[in-house]
Amino acid sequence: MGVEAHATNERVTGRRWTVRLDPVGRGRADVRVSCSRPACAAQVLPSAAAGRTAAIAHLKAHLRAGPA
Repeated sequence: MGVEAHATNERVTGRRWTVRLDPVGRGRADVRVSCSRPACAAQVLPSAAAGRTAAIAHLKAHLRAGPA
C-alpha cells in the first residue's frame, strides 16, 4: 500500500515534499536527513536520535511556511 522510496529525488504521490532519514554508510552511526525540495540541503548528523530530531524540526519548518 505504501510507496517505498530508495532515491533522494523520489516523490510520494500526493505529497508536495518528502523528508528522508537514511544511514550514511555501513557500520557507521551517521545518518543523512534529506528533503525532496531542491532548496533544502542535506544534513549529516552523528546519530539516529539527532537525525530524528532534525527531521522533525525540518518538517515543522515546512508546515509553518505553508504550501509551496
